[in-house]
Amino acid sequence: MPRKFKRGQLRKVKEALNEQLLNEVTEEASEDETEQLSKDDVKRLFKETAEPGENKKSKRKQVNKAKKRLSKQKVIPQKTVSWQHIVGDLVMIPTKASRLGDDDYGIIVDQTDPEEYYETKIHDSRSLVLSPAGRNWYFTKNLRKV
Repeated sequence: MPRKFKRGQLRKVKEALNEQLLNEVTEEASEDETEQLSKDDVKRLFKETAEPGENKKSKRKQVNKAKKRLSKQKVIPQKTVSWQHIVGDLVMIPTKASRLGDDDYGIIVDQTDPEEYYETKIHDSRSLVLSPAGRNWYFTKNLRKV
């Protein structure tokens, strides 16, 4: 089967195409070099071209920003909790905490030290109470001073 074009002719056409492609690539590269924009410039351009309705931030982002601002502003005060109970006080043990099923009375014999046992004064503080039911440990938050 005879060829329509000779090898020499095809080689010249290929070289011409390669040169043309190289010229286009170098022109694009030179345009890119002259017009290099930073990330901030691109963002600013998009904001300028956007319509007023499109420029709003999402609600979630607004809420998160507000939370961050508030958390930075907060100064948490140091809280100290004292139960007003000391060793030797007469206390009432409510029905929900009593071992007898009725409201019970007793005398505080001992209390736990929060610093010693790594406990929080609000939730973990306990008192040893001597009552008709015996000597039992109760959470201090359940006891009422009489």
